[in-house]
Amino acid sequence: MQEKFGIVGFGVVGKSALRFLAKNSKFKIFVWDKRELSPQEKILIKNDGAELVDSSKMAVEAFLDQFSSVLLSPGIDASPFQQHKHKFISELDLFARNFSKKTIAITGTLGKTTVTKLLHELIPTKTLYGGNVGVGMLDLLEKQEEIDQAVLELSSFQLEQNKSFAPDIALWTNFYPNHLDRHKNIKNYFEAKSKIFSNQRDGQVAIFNAKLLVCDKRVCDQVNLFSKSLQEHRGHQVFVFQNRPTKQELAHRALEGSLVWFVEDGLVRKARILEANLTGVGTVLSVKDLPQQSFLQNWLFIIATLDCLGLRSEQIKTILNNKNIILDEHRLELFASVNGVDFYNDSKATVIEATMAAVTKIAEQDRPIILVLGGQSKGVDRRPLVSFLKKQKNIKKVFCLGASCPAFAAYEHVSSLSELSRDIMQKVAPGDLVLFSPSGASFDMFKNYKERGRAFKASLEDESLKKRFYAKRNIKT
Repeated sequence: MQEKFGIVGFGVVGKSALRFLAKNSKFKIFVWDKRELSPQEKILIKNDGAELVDSSKMAVEAFLDQFSSVLLSPGIDASPFQQHKHKFISELDLFARNFSKKTIAITGTLGKTTVTKLLHELIPTKTLYGGNVGVGMLDLLEKQEEIDQAVLELSSFQLEQNKSFAPDIALWTNFYPNHLDRHKNIKNYFEAKSKIFSNQRDGQVAIFNAKLLVCDKRVCDQVNLFSKSLQEHRGHQVFVFQNRPTKQELAHRALEGSLVWFVEDGLVRKARILEANLTGVGTVLSVKDLPQQSFLQNWLFIIATLDCLGLRSEQIKTILNNKNIILDEHRLELFASVNGVDFYNDSKATVIEATMAAVTKIAEQDRPIILVLGGQSKGVDRRPLVSFLKKQKNIKKVFCLGASCPAFAAYEHVSSLSELSRDIMQKVAPGDLVLFSPSGASFDMFKNYKERGRAFKASLEDESLKKRFYAKRNIKT
């Protein structure tokens, strides 16, 4: 007799789960989604021998009552269904049970997509990437015989349900307040992220941002528990510092015996901590050897990972020199240069720290900046961004797009992209930089950050606007 298996949510994860589970004749699969599925999606369900439950006739609670095993898509908040939590099987746990090759997993508030894609490009052996970016991780299962390892980007939504997944190399790039509308508070968000390493075993590697050990008063209890767990961690530990660690930082108990990476005098260095001292300090390469794309911290994580995979310094340098680095379309993407004005699309900036990092990066050019903010805050206080911008000497003008601008009341508010593009063309002058870096989620006006970024680019690539700009400056095209 077939076991009844429920899938709640038929997005990327739900579809990949159905494809995987349908190959096992043990299961009779049922799908529930609150939205009306497309005809193509209904055909997919039927062709895989599953049944679609009409959500207008059956509430999700009643659906959950019927099954002993349920895959809840990561985008769905599990907290209202605590009485059913023993039934939930996460996408990560299904993957862990069925994937036999090595895994490298990346999480963090910022930079995880960039680090995931760059590692996929730079690792010299056969690698595929998926998870929160690329293809659903369960779709990687059927390709595992063709590869040496998988590189996975993991969101807090995916990690919060993790019970058994243990990556061979786990990276936690950074931590800032985010998704508080979903996680309810910053403590829950921290705990979800920390699950990337909680199941690791002997021989596996955990690479952390050293700032995670700083006891932020908002998550001090979680940081202390995290530090204690690191002291009991069974795998190898690697910590990334932006600069050479201080004596006080080296004295942290969780660091004893760990490898550390840091930058000093323009050089990327590697050392080990023994009795609160750096030992075996060595130079891996010069910061000048790093590609200009992306941020230094991301490159430290990437180099540390390549080192853990056994690559020597010269091999890493050769790989970096020989690769044509192409980053995410919506991360500090220079998409147009018109009459000495550079236009950047940073739509992937959905938290204030991403916008701060983008402003800091392009401010290195020492040119006037026209900045566009906006998007939903996701429960995060965005006033620190305003304080940060007040201290930036290169900020020429700030716009806020859309209705979600309470924290940005001091700036000019525009309600549409067409209005925004017209106003930008009125303010811009040769030599300016225009940066679209919202600092909030896209869902107030768009389906996702990709749609938002492409819409912004299209609005400024309108030929009539360009001609108006040229005419205003009396410049030949």
